[in-house]
Amino acid sequence: MKHFFFGGVHPEGRKTLSSGGKLKAAPVPEEIVIPMSQHIGAVCTPLVKAGDSVGLGQKIGDGQGLCVPVHASVSGTVLAVEPRPHSNGTKVLSVVIRNDYEDTPAYALEPHTDPSGLSPEELENKLLIEGIETESDLALARASVAEFGQGFFWKNA
Repeated sequence: MKHFFFGGVHPEGRKTLSSGGKLKAAPVPEEIVIPMSQHIGAVCTPLVKAGDSVGLGQKIGDGQGLCVPVHASVSGTVLAVEPRPHSNGTKVLSVVIRNDYEDTPAYALEPHTDPSGLSPEELENKLLIEGIETESDLALARASVAEFGQGFFWKNA
């Protein structure tokens, strides 16, 4: 294939309209759509249904194998569990939540200022329960544990 330019496309930044402007908070939406597919792994199975109340941080989706739990980013009421448009260009199963604007936590988080005191199992569970993930690292950790046994990923990372 013949190329007519080198180094890719580099359009101008065109930041003159916004570079001097003040930052302002985006409005908080009334309806939140949380896809059950948020990473390279399997699509989560919803743990809630229409009409359920959810708290901020509550696990609303989970699965087996290469799957990382999905958590509610707001508190409120589940309006629907249905396919919705996704950034990958398809429709994926999603949980739709009516925001109550209260941000009521699902449970009290216990701070751990020194994670070195946690066992690998405790650390993995804490990360999974609290919804801390990347698109590959934590899913890989969970898959490694499932395939090779508890502690494999942490000892061999």
